[in-house]
Amino acid sequence: MESYIIHKIMEGLSQHLKAFDSKGKFQIAFSSQFQATAPAYRVRLGVQPIQRVPNIVDIWAKDYETQNVVAIDLAYPTAKQGMVLEPTGTAVFLPDYPEIDTAKSEFREAIEKLEWAVAAQLANKGFAILLTNQPKLWEDFLEKITTTDHITPSRTYDINWKDYSSLTQGENPCFRYLVVEIKP
Repeated sequence: MESYIIHKIMEGLSQHLKAFDSKGKFQIAFSSQFQATAPAYRVRLGVQPIQRVPNIVDIWAKDYETQNVVAIDLAYPTAKQGMVLEPTGTAVFLPDYPEIDTAKSEFREAIEKLEWAVAAQLANKGFAILLTNQPKLWEDFLEKITTTDHITPSRTYDINWKDYSSLTQGENPCFRYLVVEIKP
């Protein structure tokens, strides 16, 4: 699976859902869009690749014909907006994610978890996806992300933020996303 397919999934999602009121709803919507975009894959949510390792991956997709496995972890740190009405009239209550540093740390941990799954050959490729309306995260993750876990070698990933959506109201109405591709 190539990263352009992940971007196609995000573009498809943004046409229908401008924001989510939880990471769980983002996960469900993403997995549905993934299945529609890449029907050869079978998608499972909340998978623990090895029972004795406490690393749960948000989305585990396998193409049983090619045996290709893709592990995906999602992050959705948002700035509180209160109730926001989407153009469809749907009300969305955005959660308030407490700390930028916590969001950055958790996203690095998600990348490291996927690096581990790919290094252990449990997945052919991994994708860490961060969707946020917090401009401070866009600024902090401006050029590169470096991981330093002690299981796999340190890696550096280039950053390329993409526009996701804009809500019609609120303090932070713009959403952007970042896709980090983890290769073997």
